[in-house]
Amino acid sequence: MKSKLFENFELRRINKHDLKKLLLLRNQKKIRKSMINNKKISKKEHLNWFIKLTKSKFFHVYVFVYKKKIIGSGYASNYQIKDKYCYWGIYRDLKLPRDKKYGSILLFLLFEKLFSIKKISHLRCQVIKKNVWVKNWYKRWGYKYLYFDKKNNCHVLKMTKKEWKNKKKYILKNKLSKTL
Repeated sequence: MKSKLFENFELRRINKHDLKKLLLLRNQKKIRKSMINNKKISKKEHLNWFIKLTKSKFFHVYVFVYKKKIIGSGYASNYQIKDKYCYWGIYRDLKLPRDKKYGSILLFLLFEKLFSIKKISHLRCQVIKKNVWVKNWYKRWGYKYLYFDKKNNCHVLKMTKKEWKNKKKYILKNKLSKTL
């Protein structure tokens, strides 16, 4: 993927030096409102989360960097060995202009990264009930609706690796080509 579109972007594995900036982004009020865990996270909780992640066999948390500045995060969690899937999520700095499609670029880079992992056959995501726009955005990207999770008050959607391979050229041409 050598497109000019991605030349100022990087999706790299998180490290301890990234934690302060990511906590500031994650605790933005609008981001918290769209998360299943919508409480403000303390520095101690954030550090404990990071330490737990680094000990995990399935450690896939990335920082989204634009022109050497951290502007978001993408992650995969809860890998299910039997069915070969995991859940993913993203967030980006909401102070950035919306017309630049940073979220779409983050999403594309994250899908490329996660679907390159051999043991993953499909990805799932959870979208809280009130976040209809996000659910529809993911469906436009090829995600299929699975069910409503009453416990977490969210919709669960799914995309297979094959579906992503078939959809990504369309996404590049029609969703990302007129950005930045």
